[in-house]
Amino acid sequence: RHQLRDVNNYGILKWTMEEPSNKAIFLDLDMTISEEGVISTRTFQKPMNLYLYIPPQSAHQDGLMKGIVYGELKRYLWQNTKREDYIKMVSKFFQRCLKRNWPYKRLYRIFIDANRKLADSKSSQATQNATMSQEQHDNEGNKKRDRVFLKLKFHPNYIPRKKIRELYEEELEDVLRDQLGVDQFTICYSRAQ
Repeated sequence: RHQLRDVNNYGILKWTMEEPSNKAIFLDLDMTISEEGVISTRTFQKPMNLYLYIPPQSAHQDGLMKGIVYGELKRYLWQNTKREDYIKMVSKFFQRCLKRNWPYKRLYRIFIDANRKLADSKSSQATQNATMSQEQHDNEGNKKRDRVFLKLKFHPNYIPRKKIRELYEEELEDVLRDQLGVDQFTICYSRAQ
């Protein structure tokens, strides 16, 4: 309390302080620490934000909206610990763009392309990390392998990742876990050459 009084006695700015807690909002990030000490984050947006994204009638280059959508989706992916929070933010973003008069079909295609690009880069990163991790396992004395990778060539009409995961969970997950000790299933896409 003395610190707040001292700060407010200097200059013309007046400050407020909050009591310590397990939750904080900093810029566009809402952070929470659970009782177990696990940090989770999600995107925070101010209630007064007008969301004035560029309209399709703008004199900007056609590709600009693709970059904006990709950038926002990437930011949402980084910021949201839970998948449902990411999906919620993407859905809100899509609706806000529609309100700026973007044609549904065109906007849908931009979002799908951006999401696929993010999924590809995430899979690529996961594959690199898994390769490094496997090398570490091998270097530690041939520990049991506990991962399965399904690597597919990318195609615009691919079977959705969600459907592949559902099939794996229904048909293979128990068998691979019980008989081979597999506890992680990763789907990877490679670019067409």
